[in-house]
Amino acid sequence: MIIIKPTDFTVDASNIPVNDNPEYDAVTTYSTGDLVSYQDKNYECLTDGTTGTVPSDATKWLDLGATNRMKLFDTKLNTSTELQTEITYSISVAGLVNAIGFLNLDAESVTIEVVDAYEGIVYSKTAYMADIGVEDWWQHYFNDYDYDSSYLALDLPPYAAVTVNITIRSGGLIKCGMCVIGSQKKIGESNYGFSTGITDYSAKTKDVFGETTIIERAYSDKESVTVEINTSERVSIKHFLASIRATPTIFVTDKNTPGSYVFGFYKDFQIVVPNSIKSICSLEIEGMI
Repeated sequence: MIIIKPTDFTVDASNIPVNDNPEYDAVTTYSTGDLVSYQDKNYECLTDGTTGTVPSDATKWLDLGATNRMKLFDTKLNTSTELQTEITYSISVAGLVNAIGFLNLDAESVTIEVVDAYEGIVYSKTAYMADIGVEDWWQHYFNDYDYDSSYLALDLPPYAAVTVNITIRSGGLIKCGMCVIGSQKKIGESNYGFSTGITDYSAKTKDVFGETTIIERAYSDKESVTVEINTSERVSIKHFLASIRATPTIFVTDKNTPGSYVFGFYKDFQIVVPNSIKSICSLEIEGMI
């Protein structure tokens, strides 16, 4: 089990515009329905004659969520940063970074470059999204299949205070739901027998005649797993898990199996100590929407 904890960063540059709408102006008078961008978010005016009220005031403005440029950093998997052909970012990372994860990704390739102020380029790699469930040429041409919608770069050298350059490419529209830049920690070995699934928030109702109405809504991933940890490390692991109790992170159950991850939080964890060598940590993990 590897856990990727996000670290603080600043977007220095991108080929995606900063604002989706006109930037908020304190001296402009806004009417109901007017759209503005303010501090990496979009807002809709709720009241005619609004002047000098910052969009963070919920009595006058409706928060529409992150701008297109920042949607892949907003901790919501059901929103995506979108652009044709190529997306680029140059990001300054303050703390330690040795892992980057891309989730809900619709693209052909991802290139990551890590630049240290003194040593120059310390990491550069391009990854191509692999086919899922394709084992031979016949399946490639005649079976339905999907591209892997995630990419986890877990081989970054550990550096702090670096610049991370990201380039995502495709022949058409690129979509990226989440990018997590952070530090990884391996707490132990996941045991086989773990369960994975989803929690569906769609509405399904039946009327008195038995007719079913289904309204499709979002869903979240979930996972139940036990991890074998060193008994000598149980206290530090407990403290680490407690430190991320309110922080959405990437839980990687098996780094060698595509899709064996959840971006979210644990609902509960428990450590059982059967002996002085190895202990068992059980985790109930719930994904973000």
